[in-house]
Amino acid sequence: MLSGHPIPADRRLGRIDLVVLAVLMLVFWCGVLRQIELPGLYMDSVFPDYLAARILNPDLKNPVWALPTATIPILGGLYHGVQNLYVDLAAFSVLGISVTSVRIAQALFGAAIVVCLYALVVRLTGQRVAACVGALLLATDIAFLASFRTQFYIILGAQAWLFASLLGLWRGGRLGYFLSGACFGLAVYGYFVLGFFLPAMIILIATLPERRPLDWTVGLAVGLLPYVAGYASLIWALGGWTNAAQWLSDAVHSLAPFSSKPGVWENLAGVWQRTALALSNAGNEFMILGEPLGGAWPEAKVYLLVAVVLAATLASLRWHDLRLAILPLTYVAVAAVFGSRLWVHHFVVLVPLAYLVMAVAVGQLPKRRASQLAIAAGAFFFLAGNLYQANRFHEALNTTGGVRMASNALSLLAEEARRARRALYVFPDWGFLAPFALLTENKVPYVLDVAAIPSGGENADLVMIAFWNDRDEEKYREALRQAGAAQLLTVTYRQRDGRTAFTVVQGRFR
Repeated sequence: MLSGHPIPADRRLGRIDLVVLAVLMLVFWCGVLRQIELPGLYMDSVFPDYLAARILNPDLKNPVWALPTATIPILGGLYHGVQNLYVDLAAFSVLGISVTSVRIAQALFGAAIVVCLYALVVRLTGQRVAACVGALLLATDIAFLASFRTQFYIILGAQAWLFASLLGLWRGGRLGYFLSGACFGLAVYGYFVLGFFLPAMIILIATLPERRPLDWTVGLAVGLLPYVAGYASLIWALGGWTNAAQWLSDAVHSLAPFSSKPGVWENLAGVWQRTALALSNAGNEFMILGEPLGGAWPEAKVYLLVAVVLAATLASLRWHDLRLAILPLTYVAVAAVFGSRLWVHHFVVLVPLAYLVMAVAVGQLPKRRASQLAIAAGAFFFLAGNLYQANRFHEALNTTGGVRMASNALSLLAEEARRARRALYVFPDWGFLAPFALLTENKVPYVLDVAAIPSGGENADLVMIAFWNDRDEEKYREALRQAGAAQLLTVTYRQRDGRTAFTVVQGRFR
């Protein structure tokens, strides 16, 4: 039997659902496209996406940071794949390369999460109002939307596969369980922290009426094949297992995933803090604006969402569909083992899950007039809070354009570089490489060390050194003098609010 048990008519998606999904997509994309070019592209917000520029324009051999590979890129790091990179390539072929196009490509995974959330709630409860409430509130939550402007995006890209895995699980049958396992494997390939959900998935499989653990495990093995291929390619590129083992040992030692050794209470406090930062959007605000905006609604929202998850966990003893609440609980339990080695972006997975649990819980409420009115009032209150918070975020974003390493001044630097002639850019500081390489489409030469500046400006009339700390100005001016630059000029790139974003010292040789 390839399919699961017959699905009741009210739990199948039909034409009305396509209309609802179209409206939800309109809401979601309005949120994504609002001031989409702000902030600038922070280094990790386009990693490994920036490699797309090198793939599309390979002639210029600019330095890149990438794992060794015998073939095409398969691993973006030891703990995540490159699925975003290949989606980018498809998007860039249609939209070209820009801040807008890369964010649209990244947000496609967010659109998939919204769609899957709606479909999953319909499949579980048959309640379209509940499904619409959950998906609409997620699609308007700036903690979700702003994550596609920071390094949080890569975690959500992996989470889209988790939602697809849950859909396969509730589809049932051999095919459903196989697809569920395969999608879960792809989620782990997307980013390793999605593996933290494995204990919860095992519990769900063990407690569902239909149990097909073997089919799910076979699917999991298939889904993990990209990881296997990635490491096989890495070993081949490094010259064999012996060399690779030493290289991996050094790399894992530098990452030190289990180096944090706080006590149990410190771990729990850390998990709570990072959960709150993710649910409230304070984590994204730190990355983009340099400080959290605060406010009554973001703080209240954290407690409301956590309370819903905990209440749903208790209620799952009666309503079995609410066993989904075990997903966020299991995740934070496993994450606590890693202590401070995990940061806020690893906890952004809790945002879509909280709304999923909320929607399923709403779907369990009795279909009485009073309960329907309560649902409508609660949804309106939540929606108003989300829209108010999003407006505050965009007002602050419009004022600064992003701060420091997230400043949109980085976009201006790349735009000016595209117009420069015979110019060489130097990036001795971390943070410039990825956004510059992407936005210049790998058509402008750059190096990462002042020692690589050619003497006498060979092959370059103008050399530009970009750096973050003003105190380094004289050091870089001296480097240009020693290289033979005759004319020196310091240019300050500023944020929209007038504060310095970074500084460039340029030397002219001819």
